[in-house]
Amino acid sequence: MYHQWENTRGGSSWSGWGRSRRHSHQHPRPPPSTSRSATLEVFVRGTDNGLYHMWQAAGDWSGWAPLQGGLSSAPVVFPNYDGRLEVFVRGTDQQLYHTWQTTPAGGWSGWAPL
Repeated sequence: MYHQWENTRGGSSWSGWGRSRRHSHQHPRPPPSTSRSATLEVFVRGTDNGLYHMWQAAGDWSGWAPLQGGLSSAPVVFPNYDGRLEVFVRGTDQQLYHTWQTTPAGGWSGWAPL
């Protein structure tokens, strides 16, 4: 995955293209999500049908981290009213599941069916 970033606020100066740490994913253009804590996060479905994410808080990107789960769809991410992110996916059993941050920019709950 490649990304660019603003060098100055307001977009008047942009970096060159940077490359994230490598990982194999089925979802080629992951949608970024921003929590109220200004943490930018990217979620993808891996070739093993697991959910992975990486985040940027103070400049550098983390490595890819697993959030478990067997997915049969790309993840859909929404911010909650208090800044926590929530991820919705269809499982390999075709049921809808979700997981959510337990605190803004914090850890994650387990998977729960809807």
